[in-house]
Amino acid sequence: MGLFRDPHVGRLSEQVAGLSRQVQRLQELVEQLAARQGITPPPPGTASDPRTSVDTEVSMLVQQGRKIEAIKLVRERTGLGLGEAKDLVEGS
Repeated sequence: MGLFRDPHVGRLSEQVAGLSRQVQRLQELVEQLAARQGITPPPPGTASDPRTSVDTEVSMLVQQGRKIEAIKLVRERTGLGLGEAKDLVEGS
């Protein structure tokens, strides 16, 4: 496995992990701000959670055979490069 491992996969995994940490930190900040204002934010994974919306949209586009549109959506919403977005869409 080590000899044939694609170095791009490791780099993509690191980027996804970094983005996940950023999202978690932002979620914590939103919760803190909401608490200060007396607002209850939607729990993660609900329909109003933007991450769920993107995942759902990408999955639907892929199922409809509209992979290029799915890649564009991922790039638009995440800021990933073309190769990373393509890898992410093809892995879903």
